Amino acid sequence: MQVEYRRLPFRVRPLPDEPFDSWFEVMAHAYGVTVGEMGIALGLVGEDKQFRTTKWLAAQWATDLTTSQAQRLEATTGLPAAEFHAMTRARFWRGGMRKARTGGISAASPAAGLGGRFCPDCLQDSGGRWRMSWGIPMGFACLRHSRLLADVCPICKLPPRRAGHPLTLVPVPGACHNRAPGATGYKQRCRAGLATNDRRLEASAPVRGAQRIIFRILSSGRAAFGIYADLPQPSIHVLEDLRLLARLARHAARDRPTVMMSELDDAVVIEFLSRASLNDSERSRPEGAVNIAVGATLAVHALGDRERLIQALRGRLATSTSYVAHTPQMQE
Repeated sequence: MQVEYRRLPFRVRPLPDEPFDSWFEVMAHAYGVTVGEMGIALGLVGEDKQFRTTKWLAAQWATDLTTSQAQRLEATTGLPAAEFHAMTRARFWRGGMRKARTGGISAASPAAGLGGRFCPDCLQDSGGRWRMSWGIPMGFACLRHSRLLADVCPICKLPPRRAGHPLTLVPVPGACHNRAPGATGYKQRCRAGLATNDRRLEASAPVRGAQRIIFRILSSGRAAFGIYADLPQPSIHVLEDLRLLARLARHAARDRPTVMMSELDDAVVIEFLSRASLNDSERSRPEGAVNIAVGATLAVHALGDRERLIQALRGRLATSTSYVAHTPQMQE
């Protein structure tokens, strides 16, 4: 039976660089309804078993939308279906996404993951709306406010968007939706204002430059700088080069900070050395923005010059390291 979807009385326009889940929560807040009720109103949740409600539902919509889901969104809001597709991670960061054997997005993709980092100043400016560029593992700096992203909620001390918003609650834009510390009930949420997080670390010009290059690699689908200038490479492989080199750079920087981190501000160096354990330095995907910023900045600078790259790699690669996912330049 063909279901006819009703146009909603009003809609909120998506902001540039806003992910689907942020827009969706703002819509639910504007109508004063729960995430589940908003899903029904937008045609994303119905009697069809294909669209069952689970706690990961909103996260699935934010990652990718089917053609029929985008068409229902167009019918209920009047906004073009293509605009909704562009707000998903699979489309926005398509240069860094890999398919899993099941057909979905592989969790091992360089750009996969919901991400919980954020810029308090941006949240203040936008009324609590999030940005797509915060949601990738190598997103560490806000280029608009020249600061490193915040990692955790100032109250519950957890990443605020590690999981999707509860389906039975009304969202509050710009507020943490984790469970409240010590909560005994499902409805007790943290709700701390994330725009008030005043813990600030400046992002220097080299750090911002590294972030711009990473965004350019993802948005263009390739890299053509430094060692890739003569033979540009697909972003999916370049990001693997970056991940490997960033891990090695963090490890080396702990041993020789005065030599390795000359491009970084003193405050960032001090913060890195105070919080980065040896184990964290060796991780492929560290949690903290400062650790990611240090590794990514040093990695981008090394990739800009072949001799510097060789110096960064010499004596630091295990014999068991696999290079299958890397570029020919890195393999060579």
